[in-house]
Amino acid sequence: MSESSPASPIRVGFIGLSPSGWASKIIVPALRAPVNSKLYRIVAVAGRTLETAQAAATKYSEIVGHDVKAFGGQDCASQMANDPDVDFVVVSVKTPNHLEVVMPVIDAGKPFFLEWPIGGNDADNIAGAAEAKGMKNMIGLHYKQILTLKKVSIVTRWYQVMARPYLRL
Repeated sequence: MSESSPASPIRVGFIGLSPSGWASKIIVPALRAPVNSKLYRIVAVAGRTLETAQAAATKYSEIVGHDVKAFGGQDCASQMANDPDVDFVVVSVKTPNHLEVVMPVIDAGKPFFLEWPIGGNDADNIAGAAEAKGMKNMIGLHYKQILTLKKVSIVTRWYQVMARPYLRL
């Protein structure tokens, strides 16, 4: 792959892109949508083992129509973050692993997207480390984690039930 330029798509690597996880259902389709497909290019996946990463790379290579690199093992986050062919990293792993996985990305100075919720004091540690490096990053909220939307959903469902006309026999 060649170096990215302003006119080139942002080359995205995923850490934790499981076949049935949130990223595979929400983020990948959003990046592949017609409005975004020229802006982003999925180029790498990383997983706990090289075997799972290679299986994911094979799957996504077929989906996106070009080779996708695989990084596996304990240092997969560092490998991906230090790869010059990856411009941006999506971290989509279980909450207890966020800090361990995202810190090598921050250390490498690579912009990242981290799914929410972030556990314990990890949010402060992650934000502090990224701020100290002057990095761009994004945190994504799951719909179910946004209290206001949860309340709107409950009220909407309640209204749908209560607004139904009574059945008269």
